[in-house]
Amino acid sequence: MNIDKIVENVCFLKNKYQTNDPFLICEAMGIAVELQSMGEKQDSCKGFVTRMCGIDIVTINSDLIDRFQLFACAHELGHIITNPKRKTLSYSDNNYFDTTNEDEKEANFFAAELLLNDDEVMEAVNEELTYTKAASILRVPAELLDLKLRIMCDKGYKLIPPMIALGDCFGNIEMKYKDDFE
Repeated sequence: MNIDKIVENVCFLKNKYQTNDPFLICEAMGIAVELQSMGEKQDSCKGFVTRMCGIDIVTINSDLIDRFQLFACAHELGHIITNPKRKTLSYSDNNYFDTTNEDEKEANFFAAELLLNDDEVMEAVNEELTYTKAASILRVPAELLDLKLRIMCDKGYKLIPPMIALGDCFGNIEMKYKDDFE
């Protein structure tokens, strides 16, 4: 699947369900979403999706803070949308953020397009903030903003992404867990 098709699919979902919240979209599509404690270590599972007998189930690590649960849900929804014809579907986060794996790369681009609005990104970028500050204001990992900027370049925006989301960079994201704030 190419970026244009991902953008088209996200646009369709946002228009049809009038939201960019992946939890609400999953609910409306009849996709079961379960929150389950999976640990609070950096290498803990963030989420996974399974398809059994034609039923999609997304499981998200409940130990993650809300905004990372949102990203994990968007990523897993991306697997479902970008691979709709697979009879069986099973992804775990062994390769969750590996952008060298085509399926993971597509799911990450899907999550970036779903969660980040072009206008909000342009506003943050035009504030002449540092790249990491813009990502912080948008409440997303810098790597996700990088992917969104690449999508926006593909759409014709005149931007220069910092190109930090290469290889398995997402595997190095320091995910935030609920206990981090207690």
